Amino acid sequence: MITGIDVLTALLDKFGSVDWNINDRTDRFTVISKSGFTKKAEEFAM
Repeated sequence: MITGIDVLTALLDKFGSVDWNINDRTDRFTVISKSGFTKKAEEFAM
């Protein structure tokens, strides 16, 4: 199954639950998909 924008937005929603060192950190995300990404997911990630 190709990874779509729904997966990326779900991860961003969950990110809000992480609250340690919130004022002293830089956030970066890496998402790996064995089956690839939809075009919309790729555009959203840019």
